Formats: sequence, structure tokens, C-alpha cells
Amino acid sequence: MKIPLSQVQPHPLNETIYDLSNIDDLVVSVGEVGLLTTVVVNQQYQLISGHRRIEAVRRLGWDEVDVEVIETASEDEEKSLLVHFNKQRVKTSREIINEAETLRPLYAVGQGKRSDLTSVPRNKSGRDALAEAVGVSSSQLGKLLFIQKENPDFINAIDEGKLTVRQAYTHLSR
Repeated sequence: MKIPLSQVQPHPLNETIYDLSNIDDLVVSVGEVGLLTTVVVNQQYQLISGHRRIEAVRRLGWDEVDVEVIETASEDEEKSLLVHFNKQRVKTSREIINEAETLRPLYAVGQGKRSDLTSVPRNKSGRDALAEAVGVSSSQLGKLLFIQKENPDFINAIDEGKLTVRQAYTHLSR
């Protein structure tokens, strides 16, 4: 369905998780071939998927955009969808941590909480299920969270290519 571009709003959670990177390349691509995939919005026309694409069409001066509207029942469902729609994206370590922190309450079992009522499968730990949801191994997620806790500046160094996750983890664990 086509709607005016002015109706489409960024999802507030997206700004806390992701950066709008490589927009210039996307603007060129969309300018040449158009949008190959429709953007996905909730019933309030907040973006669930397509933040970079919407920014590209805004820069190109479009007035309308094709959207797919999905009905969401809760904020937790929107959080989950926002992350799952970005699974194919190449993410920085900071974005992986942000995704994990956003989804952590959905995958936490916790002491005294009935595990049969959570979204965590019984044969997986909360961290294993969380790691699978953000698309990294459980050990990689554990290392990133440890690095974030011990020295968040190392995450920036990893994203800049100055350190590897293994180097940062080894240094901080000594």
C-alpha cells in the first residue's frame, strides 16, 4: 500500500540499537533501481524494517512509499520484530550488544520465575537463546557483554578494527 512519506516515522527503539550507516551508497542504488523491498511499519506507521531505505528515499525527495503494515500486539513483539528484521544486516559489536540488551528481558528466566512461561526453550539457557536471536554464538555474546561491562571503550576499538573481540576479552580477563 502506498502512503505519504510524511506519515512514516522511525521507531524510537531503532535509534538506540542501530546506526544509519552507508546511506550514500543506498541513495545511489535506490535512485537507480528504486526500492526492491517494501518497508514494514506497525499500525501507527512506525518503521519496523526499512529505516535506512526510508532515509534514502527522503534524500531523493520522494513523496510516497510502498509499505507493508503489520499488526503488533505489544511493545515486546515490536522489539523482537525490529531485531529479527535486521538479522541479515552486518552489525557492529555495539549494535549486537544493543540488540542483546534490548531482548534480554524477553529471554531471561530468573530465579523463582517459571521457565515454562518464558520464551526460552527448556533445552537452552537464556544466553544461548538470546545469542541465537541476535545471530551470534553464545560464547561471542558472552565475550562482548563481558567487554562491555569491564571497559566499554574496547567495544569502540573493536568496531574501528583496532582490536578483535578475542584480544579485548583476553586483555580484560587477565
